This record gives sequence, C-alpha cells and structure tokens, in this order.
Amino acid sequence: MKTRTTFTLKLLLSVCLLTVGGTSCFKRELEHEDNYINIKQDPSLADNEVLRFRTFKLDDYDRYIIFGNNNEVSIDGSAQLPLLLHYDGQNHSATIDLSGCVYEYLTHQDKLTFRGALLRSPIFTTPIVIDAEAQLKRAGGTNPKQDRFVLRLKAFTLPEGKRVSVDERQSYLDKPLGISIEPLYYLTYYRN
Repeated sequence: MKTRTTFTLKLLLSVCLLTVGGTSCFKRELEHEDNYINIKQDPSLADNEVLRFRTFKLDDYDRYIIFGNNNEVSIDGSAQLPLLLHYDGQNHSATIDLSGCVYEYLTHQDKLTFRGALLRSPIFTTPIVIDAEAQLKRAGGTNPKQDRFVLRLKAFTLPEGKRVSVDERQSYLDKPLGISIEPLYYLTYYRN
C-alpha cells in the first residue's frame, strides 16, 4: 500500500511539474507572438482614457479617427485631415495623416496633440513628420441622439521645432510656410 501511495504522489508531482513547466514555456512563446504583444495595453498618456477605443467619423469625408489601445491613432480609419497651406505666396492642398501617430488629450484644456503625424502635399517630395495641435470640443446641437464634436487644428510643429499656424509662418526649404485658414472638422461619435 505504501509503494502505491508513493507511486501516486510521484506521478502527481510529475504531472504538476510538467504543467507548470509547459505553462511558463507557453507564456514565453506567446510573448514573441505579434497578436499577444498587441493586446497588451500601454498606460494612458495625460487624459487619453477618455478617448481610448473611441471612433469619430469626419462628417464631410468618408474617414474615421479611431483612438486605439496604446495611445495611438489606429491605421484602420484612414484618419486624414485635409487643409490648405500657404506656401511661397500661394495656397496648396495638403493632408495631415494621423494614422499610427501618438495622441495626447488634456481634458481641462480640450487640447489634443498628435505626435508623429505626416504632412503630405504635392509641393513636398516626401511627407514631413510633424506634431499637430488641435482643440476637441463637444458641438452644441439640437439632436440629442448624436454626439457631435468640433476638432479645430490650431498649429503644427515642423521637425526643426518651428511652429506653423495661421498667424505664424516659418521658412521651410527657404520659402514661407503657413496655414491659409484655421481648419475646422466636424466629427460624429461613431458607435459600433
């Protein structure tokens, strides 16, 4: 009887050790898997928890701004903001591509900053990496079923640290660069 109990205990101990060892190996294997890494959530910057996992549709465009898990704007929503640049004495079309950039929201100031956005325009040979400053506020309206917001682009900062806005023009490639008019984007909170 004693040998049978000893054998059962040894067998139980072996099964437990294999289970623990297998679980830790499986977890280490998962840590190198892309889907597992992407599920991990980074701590929120500033007040980002307010926007995390929220989707907004740009009213005049078939585009969405999706605020993602890791303080990043999702690449799934084609989050591009059109604007008009004043460059070398003329107005030119441009877009700010927010996809993949890091966002930081300050609730008490209604301030939304996008770090690492791309400024694209036919006047530049390659996109310019910028930080864009905007104001995000709830829009007043008569339809209580729609959550509407206004995103107002205030300025952007060039890689050299030069701030560009409607009032502030900077030299870029030896020509003056500014924002022609302060753009407003009307957004609707999109519920999945």
